[in-house]
Amino acid sequence: MRKTTMEATICARHYTELNGCWGDCLLAPTKWVICDDCRGNGTHVNPAIDGDGITGDDWAEWELDDREAYLTGGMDVRCSTCDGAGKALALNAPSMRPADLKEWQEQADEHNHDVEIARRERAAERRMGA
Repeated sequence: MRKTTMEATICARHYTELNGCWGDCLLAPTKWVICDDCRGNGTHVNPAIDGDGITGDDWAEWELDDREAYLTGGMDVRCSTCDGAGKALALNAPSMRPADLKEWQEQADEHNHDVEIARRERAAERRMGA
């Protein structure tokens, strides 16, 4: 029988073991899933190009070659979430004890809160011209 779950150190701060753990980590049941950021391709458009989306005005200012490069992957970079693997470790929550799942979820909630604050700060800085 094929084993579909493995034990790995998975961090609520970044959900992967690829970059090492820099927060409080738990040994938890995990499974491999298709990376959400690159949809399994290992690459995505450079966030510096379209991190905030491309407006119609932006698109109109681009040369035809730039538009074609954008649409055909010429502006893609290696996925920073999965490091180009196209897959990532994800928590296998149904196989966790309730107390461990609660602790892990609290870490994840704290991290998501920190990420949202940082996103808002970056947006405010952009509005101020930074």
